[in-house]
Amino acid sequence: SVASDLISQGIHFDANHEYDLFYPITKEAVQRVLKKMLMFSLSINEREGGAESSCNQTTISAAARFSGPLIKIVIVDDDILSNLALRNMIESTKQYGVISFYNGVEVCNFFEEQHTDIGLIIMDFEMPERGGLEATTHIRKVEFEKRKKPVPIIGLTGHESGSVRDKCIQAGMNDVLSKPVKKLAILKHLSQYLCQQ
Repeated sequence: SVASDLISQGIHFDANHEYDLFYPITKEAVQRVLKKMLMFSLSINEREGGAESSCNQTTISAAARFSGPLIKIVIVDDDILSNLALRNMIESTKQYGVISFYNGVEVCNFFEEQHTDIGLIIMDFEMPERGGLEATTHIRKVEFEKRKKPVPIIGLTGHESGSVRDKCIQAGMNDVLSKPVKKLAILKHLSQYLCQQ
């Protein structure tokens, strides 16, 4: 089941919480249940860490906000499972802290306030509300206007087309990885771009 898959990755849920799916199962219903499960698990992690619990509708990552001395990595991917998998890959190194967003609007709003503390951004190509290209262009504009050093942005795409990669680079991304992303590949890119800073 979905719950058992997430539990196998180290996420545990209160026995009193029920996450029901009814037939016919739709993609929207699965996304809704996964979002509830993720928000609940992240709020549990926050309480265990002594931080104030804070979740809101505009950004699930309010419950996953970063604190501590580790390098801050931002993940922007509307696919909840992909976002979670990337987060687990990166946090398993104990070298990086992760902040997750689920569309380009969220990360652009966050970047305008927190851009000085971000080490690297992992940006999905296709997302609702504001896609990866538009979000990257906005981030580069903010950096230019505030005369800040550009933050490395690694694009993610499920497309094999070279034209998609070209669009990502033209928008201001530093590199592009194909989905599904392997742990070795993402950690290699983190090391490569963060060592250049």
